Amino acid sequence: MVSELGYRSEEKKMASFTQALTGLSKDGKEEVTTEASPIPTLIINPTASFESSPIQITPYKLNGKNFLQWSRSIQMIIRGRGKIGFFDGSIKRPDSTDPSYTTWDTQNALVMSWLIGSMEERIGALYLVHTIAKIIWDKVKLAYSDWRIQHSCVN
Repeated sequence: MVSELGYRSEEKKMASFTQALTGLSKDGKEEVTTEASPIPTLIINPTASFESSPIQITPYKLNGKNFLQWSRSIQMIIRGRGKIGFFDGSIKRPDSTDPSYTTWDTQNALVMSWLIGSMEERIGALYLVHTIAKIIWDKVKLAYSDWRIQHSCVN
């Protein structure tokens, strides 16, 4: 059972909420206020949540036999995140004294974590010693792509 006092309190909260949504007072007149709205504001940055999320970013985990599917999938994800330059070398590592180094280092680590996280654990563990995403990418390509099969498919 709700007491009358509790009911009135809820009624006031609802009136305040309605006023905040519409900008109108109880009598329908427009009000301008400098008070903070009782409605909490949540700003969501979808890129930030995706980039910091530990989820598997591709349906394929590199298992040693599925390089073609895995590589196409991971490249689409990395390209879609605007970070393909960490694979093709167009985003160069700046000198450690350069002001842009921290940003590069952060983004490079992110791409490395996506790469290693999209591999089976036994494979990813082999690449944890590397500190540059492009080196990981190049070594994985060399180790797992079968150029003879890919070449015969093209010709």
